Parts: sequence; structure tokens; C-alpha cells
Amino acid sequence: MGKAVGIIGGGYAGLCAAAHLAIAGHRVTVFEAETQLCTHSSGRNAAMFRHLEPTPALVRAAQRSRAIVDGWCGDRSWLAPRGALYVADRPSALAPFVAAARAAGLRVDERTGPAVAAGQPWAQGGARGQGLFVPDDGVMDIHAMQAAARAVAKAHGARFLMHTRALEVTARAGRVDGVRAGTEQVPADIVVNAAGAWAGPLCAPLGAPLPLAPLRRHLVLLAVGPGVSRPDGPALWALDDDECYVRPEGRGVLASPGDEAVSAPCLPVPDPDALDALAVRLARLAPGLAEARVQRHWACLRTFAADRQPVLGPDPRVPGLFVLAGLGGHGMTLGAALGADLAASVDGAAVEPAWATARLTRKGGLSAVA
Repeated sequence: MGKAVGIIGGGYAGLCAAAHLAIAGHRVTVFEAETQLCTHSSGRNAAMFRHLEPTPALVRAAQRSRAIVDGWCGDRSWLAPRGALYVADRPSALAPFVAAARAAGLRVDERTGPAVAAGQPWAQGGARGQGLFVPDDGVMDIHAMQAAARAVAKAHGARFLMHTRALEVTARAGRVDGVRAGTEQVPADIVVNAAGAWAGPLCAPLGAPLPLAPLRRHLVLLAVGPGVSRPDGPALWALDDDECYVRPEGRGVLASPGDEAVSAPCLPVPDPDALDALAVRLARLAPGLAEARVQRHWACLRTFAADRQPVLGPDPRVPGLFVLAGLGGHGMTLGAALGADLAASVDGAAVEPAWATARLTRKGGLSAVA
């Protein structure tokens, strides 16, 4: 018989972990404080499926996620493969991405000089001279992905306690024994901390805090004139010091200034200054959008460890405590694969060393993002 597993957090990563754990025969309960799953970062992102990462392990995780979601959805209708063009000032900024893509067998097309902006009317006159085109990147139907993962989890017996805030992970004799939610104590052999922006302090009462930092980022929907927007065109993303990205969204353009500011865990309030930052960065990345009108803007949180790698697997300080956190804005892309890895770790499999929770807990480990 499988273990009783409590998952704290019903974002996409926690939802995927629930599906994989339930498939493996464990008795899964998901605790979600909101009235709906995937309310916070999983529901407020740019919906871009990005294979391109600076390490082969992360690229492969994106590839595995794509295959898993194909299976859960029954086909690839959840992903519109529009492609993405990543640009930078200098080759060194793209070098780790090129190396990781090649090691993982990801299709990429390197571009330099005038060819960088080929097929990108927004980027004509932009400042970047190096480019990397990834044809398999695209735009996700995040609602279809979430619905499919939940359906798989429920079909294998997972239960979801909605509007139920996990107040405490409880332990007896130094080992996890359950979750206290309101006046109810739910027994559990295993507890998974998948609380997103709230993951860092969640288990501090057990002596198991995590040095994670939620960082606020803004998204802006721009209205553009006829002939400028290309609803089926690729995304454009600067990966150097002035990070910024744009992609078609209906008749307009979705953009982000790539900003980061440390935040408390919350539903973040947007800062109007982010619009000024976007204007400055668009002038270098996509001059063709300089006159675009802002329709609306909002903010989301992206939670990181200091090395910006996921945090995954058992917490060595408390037997029975596992972590799936620090996905830093890539939860929708990586969640299905990392949920599978988390489930495997519950059953004793090793995790990618660069992602292991233990790297944050050992003496001299990483500090939180400053």
C-alpha cells in the first residue's frame, strides 16, 4: 500500500506532483488555501513554454514535461509552437544556452548581425546583434494543462481540500506525521512543501526554513496598430542584462520589462514605475513597439533559491518532509517533469544534485536571493 502524502500548495507544480504520486499508488491530499487551484504564479504568468535554459538538465526537464503533458491532454493541442527568438548584445551571454541546447538535442538556429531580426518587425532597429531561434517554444493553454493534470490526479484517487490553509506541518519524534489545517489534523507519512512564494518560511517551526526569495515581476498588455501585431508570430526575449520579452497576444502584445524586486509572499500590487522601465527596455529590444498603448498591467511572483535552480526532494533535517519549490517562473514549463522527479524521490530515487534540497540545508549552503 502506498504512503499517505500531503501536498501543501495547489499550484501547477504541486498539482503535477499530486498526479504522479497518485499514479504511483500513494494516497494524496492537496491543501490549497484559495478557492481554485493555480491561482497565484501558475495563473498570472505569460504562458510561454520555454525549452531554452542554461543547463542541459533543465532543457531535458522541459522536453520531458512536454511529453508528459502530451500524454495527459491526449495530444499537443495545449501548445501553440510559435517559436521564440532569444537575443543578446554579445555571444558570451548566449553561450551557456547554446551549449545546453546542443547537449540536450534541442533544435536551435544561431543568428548574428542583420539576420537576428529577420521575421521580427518589432525588432527592426533594435540593439541586439546575437540571436538564438528555438522553433519548438510556444504559447501554452495553461487552463487545459491544469485541467488535465487535475483529472489525472483525481482519476487515481487524489483529493483536493480547497479553501483550506495548511497552518502547520506537524511532527512526532522528529518525523513528519501530518498537516494541521484549521481545527483538523490530517495524518500523513510524507508532506510535500509545494507552497510557491510561501515555501521558504512554511516549515520554519520544524527547524526547516528554506532560503527562498519571492521576486515581483510585471506583465503588460500593449495595444498596437494594424499591421504591427502578428498573432501567430514568435516571442522575442532579451537574455542579457536588460532582460525584456514580448510576444503576440490576440490583437495586441504581451510584454515584460524583466524586472525583479524582493517581495513578501502575497498577491502583488503592480507598480506604475514598471511601465517606465518597460519603455526604456523596449527602445533597445523592439523599437517597433515604442508607440504601443498600455491596455493593462499586473504583477506576479517568481520564487528562487540563490543559484536559481529548482529545489527538489527530501529535506534531510526532517524525515518525511519533501520540497518542490523555487521554480522561478518556469513552473508551467517544468512542473510536469519535476513533479515526476519529486514522486520518484518519495519512492527513494535520487534527484539531480544541482536541484537537491540538501544543497540549501548543509552548513555553508546558499543564502536567499538578495
